[in-house]
Amino acid sequence: MLKYKYETHLHTSESSLCGEVSGKEYARYYKKMGYTGIFVTDHFLNGNTNVPEDQSWPERLDWFCRGYESAAEAGREIGLDVFFAWEYSHGWAHFLTYGLDKDWLLANHDILSWDLMDYFKR
Repeated sequence: MLKYKYETHLHTSESSLCGEVSGKEYARYYKKMGYTGIFVTDHFLNGNTNVPEDQSWPERLDWFCRGYESAAEAGREIGLDVFFAWEYSHGWAHFLTYGLDKDWLLANHDILSWDLMDYFKR
């Protein structure tokens, strides 16, 4: 029987304030531990992020995606699946968001103004 191990929630030092390890280092660590892949779920721009607010939307997203992109590059080199996701905050609640990409975020530049139900619908 084939077994697959995935880490589905991790924050990188590139964009999450609580992250202490880079995406590249995470990829190598999880590969060494026998994982099939990881989901990089850095805190989104409305959460515990280190992304500066005084930049344009595309610049903020470039910064936000650094951890994922670093992990994805390493993953390609070492044979580890790396997926893009994020942790969206709304007050005390946090929601992991999977299956969307940077292009979707670029096209939804008003995402931070949405109420929670609108976020879920979209």
